[in-house]
Order: sequence, then C-alpha cells, then structure tokens
Amino acid sequence: MTRCADSIVARAFFGGRALLSAIPKLRIGVALISALLVAACATLPDLSGYTAATVEVRQSVATAKRAVGDEIDNAAEVVLSEPAHGQIVQAASDYDAAMAKTVTAMDAMVDYAESIESIAAAGNKGKESALAVSQQVQDLAGMLGVPLAPAAAAIDAISQTGAFIYGEIAKIEAAKSLEAALAASGPSIVRLQQLVSLQIADSRRAFENSLRAQERALKRPEAYGAHITLAEQLDSQERSTVNALTGELASPAPNAATVATLRANLKTIATDRTSIAPRIAEYEAKRAEIGARRKTGNALLTASTAALEAWSTAHAKLVSAIRNRQSFTMASLNAAVSDIRELIKKWEAL
Repeated sequence: MTRCADSIVARAFFGGRALLSAIPKLRIGVALISALLVAACATLPDLSGYTAATVEVRQSVATAKRAVGDEIDNAAEVVLSEPAHGQIVQAASDYDAAMAKTVTAMDAMVDYAESIESIAAAGNKGKESALAVSQQVQDLAGMLGVPLAPAAAAIDAISQTGAFIYGEIAKIEAAKSLEAALAASGPSIVRLQQLVSLQIADSRRAFENSLRAQERALKRPEAYGAHITLAEQLDSQERSTVNALTGELASPAPNAATVATLRANLKTIATDRTSIAPRIAEYEAKRAEIGARRKTGNALLTASTAALEAWSTAHAKLVSAIRNRQSFTMASLNAAVSDIRELIKKWEAL
C-alpha cells in the first residue's frame, strides 16, 4: 500500500475500530475501501513517452519544412524569367513564414508535454494540479500567438480559437484532479492543433504556387513554349490530313494527286515532329519532375498534419492512462513520425 493509502486507511481504521468490532460486516466494507484507496493513490503513469514522441514530431516536421523549403528556394535560383521568378520568390517567403509558425508551435507543444510530464511526476495534487494544467494550456496558447479573450472579439481563426479556450479555462480550473483537468483541457488542445494544421495548409498553398509558377515558366516561348505550340499545331495538322486522306481513299474514284499530296504532308509532319522531339522530351521530363515533387511534397505536408492530429489524440490517451494508472504507448504518433521520415527519404531521392 502506498503512503497515501496507508495514511487514509489507518485513520479510518483506528478511528472506528470500536465500531468495527461491534459490527463485523463493516470490516468487509473497510477492506473494499482500502483496495479502492490503494488504486486511487497508486503512482501516476510515466508520461515521458508523450514528451519523447512530441520531440520526435517536432524534429520530423522541422525536417519536412527544410526539405520542401529548399525545393522552393532552388526553383527560385533556377527559374530566372519573369514573372515566374518573382512568383516563386513570393511563394518561398509565404512558405517560410507559415512553416516558421508551425515549428514555433511545435516548440511550444514540446514545452507543454514536458510540463504535463512534470506535473504528473509530482503526483495528483487535486486542485493544485488542475490549476497547473490550466496554466500550461494558457502558456501553450500564448506561445502559439493566440490571445485569450471573450467571443465578442472573435473575428478570425486565431481569435476564434482564443475565445473558445477563454471559455474553457474555467472548466479546467474547476477540476478536482489531474485526470479531470487533462480531460477538460482536451477540447482546447484539439483547437490549438487545428490552428497549427491551418498553418500547414498555408504552407501547402505556397508550395503549390511555386510549382505552378515553375510549370508556367516551362511554357514560356524562350523555354519550351514555342516547341509546345508547334507540337500542338502538328497534332492538329496531322488529324486533319489523316481525315482528308481517309475520306479521299474512301471515295469511289480517289484522286491520285490529292492522295500523294496528303501522304507527302504526313511525311513532312512526321519529320517536323522528329526535329522537335528532343525538346518536347525535355519538357515532359521536367514536367514529370515537378509532378513527382508535387506528389511527395504534398504527402509530406499531409503527413505533418496527420502527426499533429495524432499528437492531440495521444493527449486524450493521457487521461485514460492516469485514470487507470496504466502505462500507454505512442504507437499512432510514432507511426506518423515514421511516415514523415520515409517520405523525406523519397523526397531526397527525387
């Protein structure tokens, strides 16, 4: 029996031993109460796994930020024609700003996890623990740049989140245990995670803007635009020539001269297509490279969002772990981190 349970049961037993000796049935009740008190006062689970997993998420998201950011920066160095160059430079700036907020948010989430771990390590101190959790939620919101204010001030996603958490703080502080405080803080953690996910969505838009600018640059006349236009013209000429030749050959009395001319035109079209084939192949290869980067880059950003969602879900597991005094695993969170790492490998191989 823990020191907490020993103390409580001892006071209950010695204070009422006369009554217990007179009423034997109550001994069974005290035995049951003793067992319940042992469970209630059991050591809280080790939450270091939550902190470690949060650190892993932070590092993985930061690596993803650098990987995709480097791609946009490299594109700005390669694509020098205007307006594409200016558009890519702007996309790079927008991406860096959005992802910088995300990494800062991840730093705050690490601080939050470490603080919750410390609160749990100190033991369940009832109201004191609840107030400590409330303070950590407020600190997390502050580090994410979320001002806590009444709903009347809510005009955008950040202020709406602040208004929501403002209304939840009283619920957290009203809790009478660490478990209840963490449970009450759950909705606020989800809202903060959703706000960070919006930052990643901003990063995705900037990344896509960069890719589209690169695709437009490929189609400029001084790049592959003239060859693309010629290829389209040749395709159109070939279709009309084939249709004309088919119609002539299907007539009751095909005109030999017309057939010869049409066939000669088809040979000229084929020769012209062959002459531009290398440039068209280069264009298609570069477009395919952009497509591959788009697919993997978006997958990286999607995986980063999934990792954030797994983090807020893992927070809910803390409540169950503390309630049942059981250890818990970060399987889903660790899996999300592994997904990011695998995608980074694919990105580096492009």
